[in-house]
Amino acid sequence: MDRKDLKKYFDFLEIDINASIPEIRNAYTYLKTLYSGNSLVVSSIQEEFNENNRKEILGDIEMAYQKILKSFEAEKQKECMHKEPLDYKTQEALNAYISQLESYSGESLRHIRELHGLDLKKVAQCTNISRRYLQSIEEEDFSSLPQKVYLKGFIVSYADHLNLDSQAVAEDMMKKYEIWFKACQNNKYDTLNL
Repeated sequence: MDRKDLKKYFDFLEIDINASIPEIRNAYTYLKTLYSGNSLVVSSIQEEFNENNRKEILGDIEMAYQKILKSFEAEKQKECMHKEPLDYKTQEALNAYISQLESYSGESLRHIRELHGLDLKKVAQCTNISRRYLQSIEEEDFSSLPQKVYLKGFIVSYADHLNLDSQAVAEDMMKKYEIWFKACQNNKYDTLNL
């Protein structure tokens, strides 16, 4: 949905149609607070502004905010789904590269991403994984990554975005994580026994 089609919702939140997400969120929060039961502005006109009116306005504020957010999310999804198809030569190079891999690694994920012509910023926007975490996955810097359960989810999302077998990628990468984790545990144990 185009922003012009959402004009009435932007108007209801009393913001410009070109407002950013933080500006939209701030306007929403401000209006919700303004029309809440504890607001000084509303309490001064309590006789003219009954509970039903207040609830109706709060419902409209919520609806406008949700419509705008859904539209932005749909726009983001559409943008992420319409990746440019690879040219024949690049697709052949990608297929050849993947077929010769014995297992996936951070380096292979980086190479595949680059063959797709994607930068980390774009992948981060589409997967909702921070750029820093994506870079740490590619560098196999497990100390900079979150707990195992989150890490596996990030790897699956990243692999899906690259059109890879996400389970195979996750399995290979989590084996590397387990080796790193055991080495860390052994180092801690050795340090304690000194």
